[in-house]
Amino acid sequence: MGLSVERAGGPAPRPPPRGRDLASTPAVLAAAALVALIALVHRDVLFRGRVYYYRDVHLQWIVQVEAFVRCLHAGSWPLWNPYVSFGQPLLANPNAEILYPPTWLNLVMLPWTYYTAFVVVHGLLSGAGMVLLARRLGLSWPAAAAAAAAWIAGGPFLSLVSLWNHLAGAAWLPWSAWAADRALASGRFRDAVVWGATVAAPVLAGSPETMLMAALASTVIAARHARAHPARRLVALALLAGTLAPGLSAAQWVPALELAQRSARSSLSATQATLWSLSPAALLQCLVPAFLDRLPLRPEVRAALFEGREPLLGSLYLGLAASGLVLAAVLERRLPRVLLVLLAGAVLVSLGRHAPVLHLLQAALPPLRALRFPAKAMVLVAFLWAILVGLGLDALGRVAGWRGAAVRAWLVATAVVSAGAALFLRARAETLGPLLVAEEFRRRSLPLVMAPVWRGLLAAGVAAALVAALARPLGRRLAGARWASLVALVIAVDLLLAHRSLNPTADPELLRFRPPALGALADRPPLSRVYSYDYYDDTSAERHLGHRGYLLKLAPDQWPVRWADAAALRSALYPSVLGYWGVETAYGIDALGLYPEDLSLLTTFLRLEEGTPLELRLLQMGAVSRVAALHQSGFEDLVPIAVEPSLFLEPVRVFAVPDPLPRAYAVEGVRVADKRDALRAIADPTFDPRREVVLAAGSPFAPRDGFSAPVRVAEWRPDRVALEVDLGRPAYVVLVDSFDPGWRATVDGLPVVVLRADLALRAVAVPAGRHRIEMAYRPRSVLLGLAVSALTLAAAVLLLRRPRGAAA
Repeated sequence: MGLSVERAGGPAPRPPPRGRDLASTPAVLAAAALVALIALVHRDVLFRGRVYYYRDVHLQWIVQVEAFVRCLHAGSWPLWNPYVSFGQPLLANPNAEILYPPTWLNLVMLPWTYYTAFVVVHGLLSGAGMVLLARRLGLSWPAAAAAAAAWIAGGPFLSLVSLWNHLAGAAWLPWSAWAADRALASGRFRDAVVWGATVAAPVLAGSPETMLMAALASTVIAARHARAHPARRLVALALLAGTLAPGLSAAQWVPALELAQRSARSSLSATQATLWSLSPAALLQCLVPAFLDRLPLRPEVRAALFEGREPLLGSLYLGLAASGLVLAAVLERRLPRVLLVLLAGAVLVSLGRHAPVLHLLQAALPPLRALRFPAKAMVLVAFLWAILVGLGLDALGRVAGWRGAAVRAWLVATAVVSAGAALFLRARAETLGPLLVAEEFRRRSLPLVMAPVWRGLLAAGVAAALVAALARPLGRRLAGARWASLVALVIAVDLLLAHRSLNPTADPELLRFRPPALGALADRPPLSRVYSYDYYDDTSAERHLGHRGYLLKLAPDQWPVRWADAAALRSALYPSVLGYWGVETAYGIDALGLYPEDLSLLTTFLRLEEGTPLELRLLQMGAVSRVAALHQSGFEDLVPIAVEPSLFLEPVRVFAVPDPLPRAYAVEGVRVADKRDALRAIADPTFDPRREVVLAAGSPFAPRDGFSAPVRVAEWRPDRVALEVDLGRPAYVVLVDSFDPGWRATVDGLPVVVLRADLALRAVAVPAGRHRIEMAYRPRSVLLGLAVSALTLAAAVLLLRRPRGAAA
């Protein structure tokens, strides 16, 4: 059964003609309210000159954007990122959003200015889509505005501000449902083209998860038109949209799929795939704005609630006051069961390892195992919840008798419980606080420390009480648009107050600042790499620093400053941010799970050999000329060259690696081994990387004395390299960059095979004599994806150009 908004006496009234509807006074007021809501949500970045930076925004997004811009400025295709651990695919990484059109604005905008515009525009885009969807479902203008407010000011959507690809993907959810409903209602193929395009948009934005949500939610909502046209027609429309969506987005998902199949994503363990699963207790936050993660929690409490880390979504809060409207929608009995089933299913998926649903889905559909972090399913929950809020606001004026009394009783009861809990927590903070707050943060007033919790509860209780008070006059005046608008306003204000500090901001200087330690890297040899030590787990930190994780230079009783973490990581030359300054790195930890297996093995091998002579050999093989770390033990074979201050307890220490190999060199000797055998060959004390190379296949050859052939770099761009060499004997030219099957090579214009060297690097066989070697990154998956998308786009344009009255 599809979504239905029929009245008891007949079908729901059709919305007015589009032009008249959108030009009406209610439409103008709704648009103004939407703009005002977005302005209030993002007031710091719009009116105070602040910037969004939190978590992966400064650790990953801005680095990828700078790599994209540098590629184009160098005259390269934006296919390869040379700055991340020996180089990694750029376009194939969905997070980079290379094929998402707004990304190209970074060529003319500062990254933090672009990101502000990106967030604000996608908020407006999604809010407008929700309003149009609600109007298609026959909702009043106040109800449509309430649905939009519940969506774009709700916790899950706003939490995506620091997850750019999922923010963009989620922004298209209402548009996908709107387009699907429009296509199945009209029966026109041209409308199905729009439906397919809106489902494809999240993939181009780098969010396959929200694409699945869009496809599922739009199909369920549009199924209300199951009897509007012959079944064959509806199936044809759905097939057209379902064909166009993957076709239009093939340029992104084809190379991304190839990358995933060669990486750890293809074989994630159950533990890895279910990281950031919601605990059942965490679901209480959907109705209770108690953001415990913002408190300096005791480690055992954080481990129990948030797996020992910060939550993926900073807020799950959907609105206590809004819950009364959802209840009204349910009690009116016009709500399709399938909508509630879909919402409940999404909730169960978000529980990840705490419920069997995700495991069953992954068993039935193995490709789903490549998707991580079940908490993302709460985005779909928030979308469906917002629709129910809109339906409920219109229903609030119609539910009568025991149903109306039940809605008001729920609102009153939740208001009393929430406000009472707030006052109790405020009064007993000195007693209850130590159960939650870490000891070093108890020197401050515990009522003040616990303020984010009890103040949120109090505000939510007041909002629920206001909606309960407004529900009674709304029930007496079925046409009471003003009363309905007041309810929508209360819903919006409740969410705004709860999320006023959800997404932290900082001064742009945070991103412009150049750490002093960068100066110690300025004189490194050309094209050499930097290895920055990542204290990514507590074991590494405790072994080298004597404490768990990174510790800031802040007084132990001072309240945590969120931007200080970002500033400290940047000051310490954290591995993932070095690319922002154009520094090429080596042996970085694979945080995204996108490294090929061989590179992951090589990176892990270096970590296992810390403090041994083999570590020095691996650094030299990696063309690493500088090492940055917060510790010095184990680096006795390196040359200390600088100690610079950082915001962590420890200063940044920069070491020079003695006699590193150049970025490109020639060797005559060959050892043949692969995988772990290749690591054993590299670890063999008799192995000399300056004279021999380890290849995955071929014939071994012992190096001979007297071989020397310097390699000259003739051209160096992100996606192509030209080398010149004069060899007295046949040899192998090794390039200290990641091996990838997308690299093509020629010697004097004739194609040659690119070999995997030293487990994860690149090499080509070159005959004796003077030669020019060229390598270009042109993966077939990119070319195939672009061709499919181009053909699909051409077909879509032809369908859109068909006259409206033409036969399908």
